[in-house]
This record gives sequence, structure tokens and C-alpha cells, in this order.
Amino acid sequence: MHQLEITLAQLQLRATTLADKRAIADAALAAAMVARQTHRLEGDLADEKLDAKLQADVDVCVSKLTGLDADIGALQVKISDAEQHLRCRAQSRE
Repeated sequence: MHQLEITLAQLQLRATTLADKRAIADAALAAAMVARQTHRLEGDLADEKLDAKLQADVDVCVSKLTGLDADIGALQVKISDAEQHLRCRAQSRE
């Protein structure tokens, strides 16, 4: 059971790290969206190169968030499985 507890702790640590990365990515998306909107509302609309760069920044941030959400979801399934195994082992010892 000790190894399973170690594995669970590692998975939980990884989940915390991914959650931190997601928060950073979410803030980056918000900033990218503000920059894009500011350019479109106040900037030079003829500057297609800048508009494309700002849109690409938003797209990259959205993609990163989507990937992190998928990874966090998959990791949560692993955590739930490990927790279930620990509960089963604890019940079988009672």
C-alpha cells in the first residue's frame, strides 16, 4: 500500500502544478484578448500583420488552456482511481 500512497501523492502534486500552469495560461489568455481588442478598437486597422500576430497569440493561449484542461481531466481520473484503490485496500484490511 505504501507505493500506492506515494503514487497518489505524486499525482496530486502533478495536479497542483498543472492547476498553477492553467491559472498562468488563463491570465495570459485574458491579456492576449485585451491586447487584441485594444488594437481593434484603438489601433491602426490597416496593420494586418499586428492583427494577425495578436489573433495568433489568442489562438495559442486558447490551445494551451484546452490542452491543460484535458490533461487535468485525465490526471483527475488517475487520482480518483488511486484513491478508490486505497479505499478498497483499507476496507479489505478491516
